[in-house]
Amino acid sequence: MDEFTVIILLGAIGWFWYSSIQAREIAILAAKMRCESQGLILLDQTIVLSKIRLRRDPKGEMRFEREYQFEFSSNGDDRFEGMMILHAGRITKFLLDTPTGRNLDH
Repeated sequence: MDEFTVIILLGAIGWFWYSSIQAREIAILAAKMRCESQGLILLDQTIVLSKIRLRRDPKGEMRFEREYQFEFSSNGDDRFEGMMILHAGRITKFLLDTPTGRNLDH
């Protein structure tokens, strides 16, 4: 029974690791696309997982919700912060602290 438990545990860790990589790739692509659509520059290597928790999806199933922070620029010299939330692989909130001082929530 101990070997079986170890195999299950390793499988769960592997699944979580793979799921986290996929979620980060979605976050990077979404941030790049949103910044480009606003005429902004995503500062690469700034997307960071800031929170992770379990939340129920609309069907009532428990899914991971991940919050990512990132930085972007309007001209390459300044820096602004952005945030997005992914729940079950879908973006549920996206905020940009824009150079004009207003937040865009989509």
